[in-house]
Amino acid sequence: MSAPSPLELTHRWLKVLGDADYDAWATLTSSDLVIKTPYAPPGLPKATEGRETCLKMARQYGELLKKFEYLDVELHTTDDPELIMGTAHSEALTASGHRYANQYCVLARVRNAKIVEYTEYFDPQRVVAAAEAEGMR
Repeated sequence: MSAPSPLELTHRWLKVLGDADYDAWATLTSSDLVIKTPYAPPGLPKATEGRETCLKMARQYGELLKKFEYLDVELHTTDDPELIMGTAHSEALTASGHRYANQYCVLARVRNAKIVEYTEYFDPQRVVAAAEAEGMR
């Protein structure tokens, strides 16, 4: 069986993130994975390095959500064969049942059939509003 294309792998990655399928992380990501969130609000990291550190961060965020799903995912290849870019939006329920939704521009870098870098641009005000609704700010 051949390795998935960068486009296929990025689609799988977004499904894994939405499903909080932490067991699948090792099969999809490089050990030196970097996750960047340049628009993260104050107090949240702008970049996280290393698969285990990224996984720990994702588990912490996952505890705050009952359900999370990326919808209307549109991903595209680029002239750079490692780089996938696209858009999506999310629908989620927080642990206490509040609705959370956001829009995303995503970039994924795939090398040797593994995600090595994932960047997510989103509206930080929506993150702050969700945190306030959960009594976290």
